[in-house]
Parts: sequence; structure tokens; C-alpha cells
Amino acid sequence: MLSHIRNTGGKLSRSKTPLRLFFWLAVVLFGAAGARLSVINRSDGGWDSASNLITARSLATGHGFTTLQVQDLVERHSIPGRETVRAPGIPVVMAAVFRVTGTSPAAVVAVNVLTVLLAALSLRAAVRRVAPSWLAEVAGLLVIASPNNYELVSLVNNNALTLSVSLGLLIAASAKQRGWSGVRVAVLCGLLGAAAFLVKQSYILGFAAFATVLLGSDTRNRLRSRLARIALAGSLMAVLSAAYWYPN
Repeated sequence: MLSHIRNTGGKLSRSKTPLRLFFWLAVVLFGAAGARLSVINRSDGGWDSASNLITARSLATGHGFTTLQVQDLVERHSIPGRETVRAPGIPVVMAAVFRVTGTSPAAVVAVNVLTVLLAALSLRAAVRRVAPSWLAEVAGLLVIASPNNYELVSLVNNNALTLSVSLGLLIAASAKQRGWSGVRVAVLCGLLGAAAFLVKQSYILGFAAFATVLLGSDTRNRLRSRLARIALAGSLMAVLSAAYWYPN
């Protein structure tokens, strides 16, 4: 059925073109709206966002992974002091941007817009590998057209989660379409799981389950090989996140 849809020409092929153009028009308009928002925005995005911004600024100015906020209310600690509540991924990325652009709300909006667009493009590419191209355009459009699922002003982990899931689906679709080796898929799953952990600690559980299902369902290999690759992905996640676990 899918191959028939892909290979049909004429009228169906022409009907795909407006969707593709509509997707790229949405990308351009979204980018333009983001550029406008970056100029007028003066908000810190709320409590969670402010916490990430403070830590990112501390990193960018050479004061380390520290905060000026009392967040945990569990034990005494000095202010400023080491950040022990927030995962480091978002502040580290934003700190790198701040080193180039300076500390500003505009930089936050720009990073958010770029993350959403990368998520849309990743999901679109994943769907194109396993389904008709028109469905891929729709999937990409749905990411851009779902403002309740992403943030543009706040520096929080919603956008990074959407991007992580889209990349996970792209890995799964590419492995199926292109016949990637189990070792390659295990390494990619391990890297993605560790990156997701650094965005929010609990995300690693979801990506560990994703890697287990993806690698465990590869019937091209024997059970022992599948288990070994699941262990490889899990080991990468553990090793790459160990730097966070040890001091905290």
C-alpha cells in the first residue's frame, strides 16, 4: 500500500507539492515571528526559566555551575552556591551561546526557535523514511503549529524533550530503512539517552526503555547479541552521565 502511494504519479504527485511548500512557508514564518519576538521580549520566562538563566550566566562569566536562588529548601547552603537541583544540559548550552552573544533574552528566543525547527525537521525526516512524503510534511507542520508543546520565551526543557524524541524516532526509522548495524544503533541510543539525562534526569528512563525496545526487537540478530547491544547502550548512558551523579 505504501509503495503504491509512493510510486503513483500525476495528480497525487502534484498534490504533494503544496504541502511541501506549505511546510517551508511555515518554517520561514515561524523563524520570522521568532526574530520579531527576540527583539521585543524582556521576560525571564518564570521561575524555572530564571533558575536556568542564572546558572547559564554564572557559567558564561566564569563562576561555574552555581546559582543565586534557594531552590531545594532541604539543607543549608551558601548563596551563591553550587547548583544541585537543575540538570546541567540547558544551562551549559545557553552559557555557550551567551559567551558569543552576551546575556540577553533575545538569545534565549533564538535558541528556542532553532530547537523547535530542528525538532520539526527531524520528525519530518523520520516519517519520510517509513511513510508517504505528504504525511512527513504534515508531521513537521504539526510540530510548528502546536504552541502548547513548546516554549519560545522560557528557558526550560520542553523544547529539548521534543527534539530528543524526534531524534529518537529518526534513529529508529533510519535503522529500519537503511539496515543500520545493532552496534551503531546502540551507540546512537546511548548518546541520545545521556544527552536527554543532562536535560532532565528522569528522561533517561524513557530513553533506556526506548533503546531496549528498539534493540531488543531486531530479529536479525540472536538474543545474546541483542542483549549485548542493550547493555552497550545502557553502559554509554551510565558512563556519560556519571560526571553528574558523582558530585550530586
